[in-house]
Order: sequence, then C-alpha cells, then structure tokens
Amino acid sequence: MYITNLLRVNGLIRLTSTLGCILLLTASLTLIVEAIYHPKPLFQIPSILLTLASAFLIFYAGSFAVRGDRFTSTVLWGLCLFIILAQSSLQFLPLEYDTLMLLRLKALSPPFWPYTLSIPLLMFLILDNAIKSSYPNKTSLMFLMIGLVAVTMFLFMTTVLVGTVANISELVFIPTRMFWVMASPVLLSMLVVLGIVFVRKGFVISGVLMLISIGLFIEWVSTWSYDGPYFLETANRLNYDMFPALPFISGTIPGMILAILGVVVVWRATSETKKPNENDEFYEEI
Repeated sequence: MYITNLLRVNGLIRLTSTLGCILLLTASLTLIVEAIYHPKPLFQIPSILLTLASAFLIFYAGSFAVRGDRFTSTVLWGLCLFIILAQSSLQFLPLEYDTLMLLRLKALSPPFWPYTLSIPLLMFLILDNAIKSSYPNKTSLMFLMIGLVAVTMFLFMTTVLVGTVANISELVFIPTRMFWVMASPVLLSMLVVLGIVFVRKGFVISGVLMLISIGLFIEWVSTWSYDGPYFLETANRLNYDMFPALPFISGTIPGMILAILGVVVVWRATSETKKPNENDEFYEEI
C-alpha cells in the first residue's frame, strides 16, 4: 500500500512538473512571436531566455521532489514563480514611465497572459510540496483538476479583461490602479490554490471556507462589473462593448465552480466514506 501511494504521489508530481515545463516552453514560443510586433524586439530576448530556463528548471525540480527532497524542489519552483512574476510585473509597477531608463525597463517586460496557464500549476506545486498532511486523507483527483482549471480560467480571462480595458481607456495612465488591478487576480489565485491544497492535506474546514468565500467574492465582483469596469471613472458615462460577457466568463463562471466545489467537499465529508477499491481511480491517497 505504501509503494502504491508513493507511486501515485510521485506520478502527480511528474505530471504537473512536466505540464508546467511544456506550458512555459509554449509561452517562450509565444514571446518570440509577440517580439516581432514589439517596438523594441531585442529587449524581449532576456525574458525569452529566462522563460526557457524556468521551463527546464520546473522539470528538473520535479526530480528532487520525487526523491523526497522537498526543500530543494520547493525553492526551485519558488524561484521559477518569482522570475515569471517579476519580469511580467515590470510594466505594471506603480511608476510614471517618463524617463528613458524607466521606458527601457518597461520594454524588457514580456506580456503577462502567456504565463497565466503555468502560474496556477507552479503555485500548486509549491504549496502542495511545502505543506504536510495533517492526517491520512483521500481527495478526489477530479476535484483537483476542476479546481485548477477554474483558477486558470479566472487568471487568464481576468488578464484578457484588464488588457482589453487598458487598451481603450485611461487605465494605463493610472500606474497605481493598474498595478493593483493586475496584482489582485494573482493574489486571489494563490489563495484559491492554497484552499485546494488545504483540502488535499486534511485541513478541510479551512480549505472549504476559502473556496466558498473567495468563489462567492469573485462572483460578486464580476456581477457588480457587468455594466462596466467600475475601477475607472469613465465607466460611469461610457459603455464598454465587452461587458458583461468578459466579467461573466472571467469571474461568474470560475467563482461559481469554486463555490460549488467547496459545497461538494462539505457534502462528501458529511456523507458516509466510500472505500476505494482496485478499479476505483476517482480517489488518490495522500
């Protein structure tokens, strides 16, 4: 039984780290294509090289986790996440880009959206590897997959929404607001992934409370924004054509999924526990 559990856990680590590596390789190819249309294409070379290095580092860190070296793998995955977020946030820093040095700094920053698919996976790898189980627990692999898909959908579509609004509004000229509008989805995504990991690790009450509360909060903010981006003053007098479609896709749907996941976990926790058998692949033992 111990060997079976070990293989299952190691299989999840291998799969997730491999998928993260593939997504970052895809992101680097996307950056190469995007660089063609960049005002200063050569300035994108450092971000492309750093993305490639991070892709292979994610895969390499997985080998340490498989061997039981949790600390090294967590540090390496954390370094990858820091590199991705740091280089992408250069263009969103709350600064007035009115000098040549700051403009060059902004030109070094790659677009954020190619990384939105890999960031939730990296967050999951770091938190799942760093937090130890409180007691032997069974979690649904379907729960994990749906939760990560909902987080990825929220982060990607929110980035699309903010980018679309920024292109046709004064948002790019309000650095502090632009920074928080971009940083908030990342922070919320990290909290949601933390809630998913809490449920997996046996901290069911904390995980469920996080999933339901954050899911309902995302839903509320999205429905509040149906008439326009209310973080802008012009939303009170101008109509934005992409609303309410983008808020519905980016917030209402993933928020609903996360809240329902929390309710399902409560329902399963209060119902009679089902023993997994050899043919039941719906469960994974931690």
